[in-house]
Amino acid sequence: MFITSILIISLALTSVMAAYYSPTYRTNAASFLIGDRLFYTGGDYATDLFYLELGQGPFQLTDPPFQLVQNNLPNLYPYLVGGSVVIGQTAFIFVTNEESNFLRIDIGPNPVSYKFINRNETKNPEFSPGMGNPLTVVDKNGLIYMWFTPIKVGGVNNGDENLYIFNTVNSDWSLVKPPRSVINPDTAVILSDGRIIFLAGVYDQNVATIYDTTKGTWYNQTITGNIEFGFECSNGKLYNEKILCIDTFTNKMNELDTSSFSWSVHDILDPSNSVVLPLVVVGAVDIYQDWMIFSFCSYPSSSDNRVMNVVSLANGNYEWISNTGMIPLVKDPNESSPPQPVYDMI
Repeated sequence: MFITSILIISLALTSVMAAYYSPTYRTNAASFLIGDRLFYTGGDYATDLFYLELGQGPFQLTDPPFQLVQNNLPNLYPYLVGGSVVIGQTAFIFVTNEESNFLRIDIGPNPVSYKFINRNETKNPEFSPGMGNPLTVVDKNGLIYMWFTPIKVGGVNNGDENLYIFNTVNSDWSLVKPPRSVINPDTAVILSDGRIIFLAGVYDQNVATIYDTTKGTWYNQTITGNIEFGFECSNGKLYNEKILCIDTFTNKMNELDTSSFSWSVHDILDPSNSVVLPLVVVGAVDIYQDWMIFSFCSYPSSSDNRVMNVVSLANGNYEWISNTGMIPLVKDPNESSPPQPVYDMI
């Protein structure tokens, strides 16, 4: 029997000094933005929760000034991380193995508390997903949408292609089935009007499958233009109503305009010639203002030992930032304090 759990964590902010934190390299880390803080947790055997304070001061990409919040969270390995979404000050991360866990993290002024909520404590648990690695988005009403492509266990598909919906207000599960089989979608984004766009990359580059959350309807959208990525659009992110997908093998930015549904391809400049490509697809990718941030994406065996790689998106000109590039991130640690957790077991 699958068990769905939610881990709830709250963080209290205090005014104590803290040294910078040096996290270990990891794959499949979850990341999420709350305000100007970019948080990370999980990945491999990691049990830490840490963050970067965005918006103030430059730093070197080879040594980002992370702040540690907690270093004894539950070990998420070998769970599959299905992306994270944020509702207000709360992040939801779907991590799965046969027990199917939700990881919910509350960022706020109250002392830390966390609680595991079993599957049978939710409404309509028969509609909750099992094992898989979902693409995850959230709408303005607090509904989390998770697309599951069946993964094969012993050569046998585990489950169907479904869009699972979790209501974070009343813990209610539901699901809707797509009108056609979508071959391994790599990217899911939700537009401001509530439409969810699923892209299947090179498998089906000329059509998008769209679910309209306001009407509860599916339809297919023809896409024009060409793309240049060798395998998949696994790092697709929404920026100014355009979906951006970087192929680090060809160093191209693939841009899908969601008003005209046409692809265009752009070179990514590297004036300092400092970025070692390709990047791995199991790192964390986030957009903050005009920056596309790749964390833990460099191959550990490569000559590029940086934890982060950043592309400037300003004015439609795409450019890699050098190791010592001036990036608007992080306060002085003497002036900023990390959240200090105090556990209260429920």
